[in-house]
Amino acid sequence: MPTADRTLLLFNYDWDAVAHERLARTQGHRFDEDGFDLFSFPSNARLAWFDIGRFVDGLARRAPARGWSAVVSCHEQFGALAAALLAERMGWPGTPVAAILACQHKLYARQVLQRVAPEANVPFQLLDAEYGAPIPEGLPYPLFVKPVKAAFSVLARRVDNHAELHRHTRFGAWELWVIRRLVEPFERLARERLGPDVPSAHRMLLEAPVRADQFNLDGVVFNGDVRAIGVVDAIMFPGTQSFMRHQIPSALPPAVQARGRRRGGPVGGGGGGPPRGGNQGV
Repeated sequence: MPTADRTLLLFNYDWDAVAHERLARTQGHRFDEDGFDLFSFPSNARLAWFDIGRFVDGLARRAPARGWSAVVSCHEQFGALAAALLAERMGWPGTPVAAILACQHKLYARQVLQRVAPEANVPFQLLDAEYGAPIPEGLPYPLFVKPVKAAFSVLARRVDNHAELHRHTRFGAWELWVIRRLVEPFERLARERLGPDVPSAHRMLLEAPVRADQFNLDGVVFNGDVRAIGVVDAIMFPGTQSFMRHQIPSALPPAVQARGRRRGGPVGGGGGGPPRGGNQGV
């Protein structure tokens, strides 16, 4: 007989595992895990044949026997999308698949933001070149370049001229294979759900550079009810613009944090210290 009301954790990070173990111990929640670790071998060898549709199909077949009634993931690359797909399939509460795709397709997210809140956007354009192809002339440097679909700000950086952008977009055969395998599960689903007019995720996005500390206003939305949870800082690896960790309490002035909570929207920088980040987020 299945054990009822278990929650499935997908692509669980080590810090998530600590929190979930505490919830199991102190509140009696019951969890199962699935997914693989992109950063360790041999677990990450599954990337070679990973298909998100087949993965979710398998989870859906196992769900009744395992007694799963919910799914959770904090994993940006595959977990959040797989969780949304499984929740949709099983009729569980969850974030709509189209919303996950819109947030993770960085060009599409900019296009949506331009429609709904242009005052919060920055100038942007698609780099009109496939990986390894010649870089167009006449671009308005400096620029911030990043993959249309990526995680942890990998390959995101400022470039000041044509030569820098050219060097940044040269990849070896092994690098190209890894990039394509990381993006292709998302690409297939984006084409299916967002339509043929959405540009390929196998491309790079160009933006006007922004210099500011980065902060996140975290919260939840359920049945149209928006609830702010709190503000966390986004800390980069020293000397880089690559994301390292979130940190609380935030260094953002209390008045700015309060303003963000009242509005239920994104919080801008203004901590008074030297700039730490750039255009990593949407």
